[in-house]
Amino acid sequence: MKKIIESVKRYSFFYLLGIASTYAVFYSIYSLNETLYNNLKDYDKVISYFADVSILLFTAGIFSVSLKYFQFLGIFEKEFKKVISSKDFDEKLEKQLKQITFSEDFLIEQSNLPELWETVTLCKYKQQFPNLYPKLKKKIYNDLFITDNISYYYKNIQLNYYIELIKESYVKITESASLTIVRPDINEFEWDFGVTYLKSEDENIDYDLFFDIKNVKGIEFDKNDIEEEEINDLKIKKFISKRLHGQLEYHVERRIELTQDLRYDREFSFGSDRIIDDINLRIKHCDKLCVFFTPVNKNIMYPNGAYPREKNAYINRDIFLSGEKFKIFIYKK
Repeated sequence: MKKIIESVKRYSFFYLLGIASTYAVFYSIYSLNETLYNNLKDYDKVISYFADVSILLFTAGIFSVSLKYFQFLGIFEKEFKKVISSKDFDEKLEKQLKQITFSEDFLIEQSNLPELWETVTLCKYKQQFPNLYPKLKKKIYNDLFITDNISYYYKNIQLNYYIELIKESYVKITESASLTIVRPDINEFEWDFGVTYLKSEDENIDYDLFFDIKNVKGIEFDKNDIEEEEINDLKIKKFISKRLHGQLEYHVERRIELTQDLRYDREFSFGSDRIIDDINLRIKHCDKLCVFFTPVNKNIMYPNGAYPREKNAYINRDIFLSGEKFKIFIYKK
C-alpha cells in the first residue's frame, strides 16, 4: 500500500492530466453524437459539472508538472556543473573554439585582420628565435593589409614601351597602358598613378602624364592635375590622383613620358602598390639602342607567343602582388 501511495504522489500529474483528457473525450462524444445529445436529460448541467471538475483537475495537473519541472532543473543544474568542470569538456571546448577562431567565416568578420596577421607571424618567429621577437615586432609590415592598397586591383594590364635616343645620351621613354580597375563596390575611392625619378637640374629632363577613363563621363585630364612630391634627397614623384565612384570596373588608358640621361640613369622599372591580375607588355626601341628586360621580386614573365621572340614581348596571366614587377635596362649601341 505504501508503494502504491508513493507511486500516486510521484505520478499524480499524469493521473490529473488523464482525468482532464477524459473530459475532452467525453465532451467530444456528446457533441458529435446527436442521438445521445437529444435523449440525455439535464445535458447542460452534466457538461457544466464535468467542465468544472476537469478544469480543477487540469489546473492541479499543470501545477504538479511545474513542480516536477523545477525539481528536474535542480538535478540538471548539478549534472551540468559536473560536465562543464570536467577535463574532457575543457578539451572539447578548446578544440571547437580553435576551429571557430581560425575559420575563414569568422576571420572575415573581424576588423583587426592586420593585428591578427602580425600576432600569428610573430608567434612563429618567437617559437624559433625568441631573442628576435622585440626587434621583429617593430619591423613587421605587410603591404597587402594597407587599406588604400586593397581598395581596388588592376586586371588585364597591357603595356607598350617605345624607347628612342633623342640627343647624345638622352633617351625618351613612352609607356602607353590599357587597364581595368576592379572595385568591390560603387562607393567613392581614390585612384592614382605616377612616376618616380632622380632629382636633376638638367633642363633636358622632362616628365609628362596623361589618362583617359573610357566608361565614365565627366572625369577629364588637366595638366593642373599633376602633383609633385619630394620623396627624399634623391627622388621626386609626379602623380595624378582622382576621386572615382559609380562603377565596379573602370576602363583606363594612360600614358607616361619621361626623359633620362643614360650617363646617370639607364634603368626603367615598373611597379604597383596594388595587386595585378594578368599583365602583358611589349618593348620597342630605336636602332641606336639595345635593351635588357628582367622580372624582379620572384615575378615571372614568359615570352608572348603572339609575337616572334626577338620582339621583346612578355606575358603572365597570374596574380602579381604589390611591389616592383620588372626592370628595363637601356644601352647605346
